[in-house]
Amino acid sequence: MAPAASARERRRAVIGICGGVALLVAGCLAVLATDLSGGRRPLQPLAAVLEIQREGLRLVYHLPTGRVSLFDLTADPRALRNVAGERPQDLERLRAALAAEHGVDDLEALRARSQNAIDSLRQLGYL
Repeated sequence: MAPAASARERRRAVIGICGGVALLVAGCLAVLATDLSGGRRPLQPLAAVLEIQREGLRLVYHLPTGRVSLFDLTADPRALRNVAGERPQDLERLRAALAAEHGVDDLEALRARSQNAIDSLRQLGYL
Protein backbone atom coordinates (compact mmCIF):
# COMPACT_ATOMS: atom_id res chain seq x y z
CA MET A 1 0.00 0.00 0.00
CA ALA A 2 1.41 3.39 -1.02
CA PRO A 3 2.06 5.92 1.75
CA ALA A 4 -0.39 8.80 2.06
CA ALA A 5 0.57 11.92 0.14
CA SER A 6 2.08 14.67 2.23
CA ALA A 7 0.22 17.94 2.68
CA ARG A 8 2.76 19.61 0.41
CA GLU A 9 2.17 17.06 -2.37
CA ARG A 10 -1.61 17.47 -2.02
CA ARG A 11 -1.27 21.28 -2.26
CA ARG A 12 0.87 20.92 -5.38
CA ALA A 13 -1.71 18.61 -6.92
CA VAL A 14 -4.54 21.05 -6.18
CA ILE A 15 -2.54 23.98 -7.56
CA GLY A 16 -1.76 21.95 -10.68
CA ILE A 17 -5.43 21.10 -11.18
CA CYS A 18 -6.50 24.72 -10.65
CA GLY A 19 -3.86 25.92 -13.11
CA GLY A 20 -5.05 23.37 -15.65
CA VAL A 21 -8.66 24.42 -15.25
CA ALA A 22 -7.70 28.10 -15.61
CA LEU A 23 -5.86 27.31 -18.85
CA LEU A 24 -8.80 25.25 -20.07
CA VAL A 25 -11.24 28.07 -19.30
CA ALA A 26 -9.03 30.63 -21.03
CA GLY A 27 -8.65 28.35 -24.03
CA CYS A 28 -12.38 27.69 -24.27
CA LEU A 29 -13.16 31.38 -24.01
CA ALA A 30 -10.66 32.12 -26.77
CA VAL A 31 -12.06 29.40 -29.05
CA LEU A 32 -15.71 30.14 -28.39
CA ALA A 33 -15.45 33.94 -28.50
CA THR A 34 -17.43 35.18 -31.48
CA ASP A 35 -18.37 38.60 -32.67
CA LEU A 36 -22.14 39.09 -32.55
CA SER A 37 -21.93 41.90 -35.09
CA GLY A 38 -22.03 39.50 -38.02
CA GLY A 39 -18.50 38.20 -37.86
CA ARG A 40 -16.88 41.32 -39.28
CA ARG A 41 -13.97 41.06 -36.85
CA PRO A 42 -12.99 38.44 -34.28
CA LEU A 43 -13.11 39.35 -30.62
CA GLN A 44 -9.92 39.33 -28.64
CA PRO A 45 -9.83 36.30 -26.35
CA LEU A 46 -10.33 37.11 -22.69
CA ALA A 47 -8.46 35.63 -19.79
CA ALA A 48 -10.53 33.72 -17.26
CA VAL A 49 -9.32 36.03 -14.49
CA LEU A 50 -9.01 39.77 -15.01
CA GLU A 51 -7.35 42.09 -12.57
CA ILE A 52 -6.42 45.69 -12.10
CA GLN A 53 -4.16 47.30 -9.53
CA ARG A 54 -4.42 50.93 -8.52
CA GLU A 55 -3.46 52.99 -5.46
CA GLY A 56 -2.41 49.99 -3.40
CA LEU A 57 -5.57 48.01 -4.20
CA ARG A 58 -6.00 44.97 -6.43
CA LEU A 59 -9.35 43.95 -7.91
CA VAL A 60 -9.61 40.39 -9.22
CA TYR A 61 -12.61 39.47 -11.41
CA HIS A 62 -13.30 35.81 -12.22
CA LEU A 63 -15.01 35.97 -15.60
CA PRO A 64 -16.72 32.53 -15.60
CA THR A 65 -18.42 33.03 -12.22
CA GLY A 66 -18.58 36.81 -11.93
CA ARG A 67 -16.93 36.60 -8.51
CA VAL A 68 -14.98 39.68 -7.53
CA SER A 69 -12.31 40.12 -4.87
CA LEU A 70 -10.65 43.28 -3.60
CA PHE A 71 -7.34 43.29 -1.76
CA ASP A 72 -5.62 46.11 0.11
CA LEU A 73 -2.02 45.43 -0.82
CA THR A 74 -0.69 48.00 1.62
CA ALA A 75 -2.18 46.22 4.64
CA ASP A 76 -2.12 42.73 3.06
CA PRO A 77 0.74 42.46 0.52
CA ARG A 78 0.11 38.75 -0.07
CA ALA A 79 -3.55 39.42 -1.00
CA LEU A 80 -4.99 36.91 1.46
CA ARG A 81 -7.96 38.90 2.80
CA ASN A 82 -10.82 39.93 0.52
CA VAL A 83 -12.06 43.37 1.64
CA ALA A 84 -14.71 43.79 -1.07
CA GLY A 85 -17.57 43.81 1.44
CA GLU A 86 -15.84 46.38 3.63
CA ARG A 87 -14.90 48.84 0.89
CA PRO A 88 -17.82 49.19 -1.54
CA GLN A 89 -16.69 52.55 -2.94
CA ASP A 90 -13.23 51.25 -3.79
CA LEU A 91 -14.81 48.11 -5.23
CA GLU A 92 -17.09 50.07 -7.57
CA ARG A 93 -14.31 52.47 -8.59
CA LEU A 94 -11.98 49.61 -9.57
CA ARG A 95 -14.79 47.64 -11.25
CA ALA A 96 -15.50 50.71 -13.41
CA ALA A 97 -11.79 51.13 -14.18
CA LEU A 98 -11.46 47.46 -15.19
CA ALA A 99 -14.57 47.66 -17.36
CA ALA A 100 -13.27 50.82 -19.05
CA GLU A 101 -9.93 49.11 -19.66
CA HIS A 102 -11.79 46.39 -21.57
CA GLY A 103 -14.04 48.81 -23.43
CA VAL A 104 -17.35 47.94 -21.76
CA ASP A 105 -19.73 49.81 -19.48
CA ASP A 106 -19.94 47.00 -16.93
CA LEU A 107 -18.02 43.79 -16.26
CA GLU A 108 -21.20 41.77 -16.80
CA ALA A 109 -20.97 42.77 -20.47
CA LEU A 110 -17.75 40.76 -20.68
CA ARG A 111 -19.51 37.76 -19.16
CA ALA A 112 -22.40 38.14 -21.61
CA ARG A 113 -19.95 38.15 -24.51
CA SER A 114 -18.54 34.82 -23.29
CA GLN A 115 -21.80 33.28 -22.09
CA ASN A 116 -21.68 30.36 -24.55
CA ALA A 117 -18.24 29.35 -23.30
CA ILE A 118 -19.33 29.76 -19.69
CA ASP A 119 -22.42 27.61 -20.30
CA SER A 120 -20.28 24.94 -21.97
CA LEU A 121 -17.86 24.87 -19.04
CA ARG A 122 -20.77 24.64 -16.61
CA GLN A 123 -22.27 21.69 -18.55
CA LEU A 124 -18.90 19.95 -18.48
CA GLY A 125 -18.78 20.34 -14.71
CA TYR A 126 -15.91 22.82 -14.52
CA LEU A 127 -18.04 25.54 -12.94
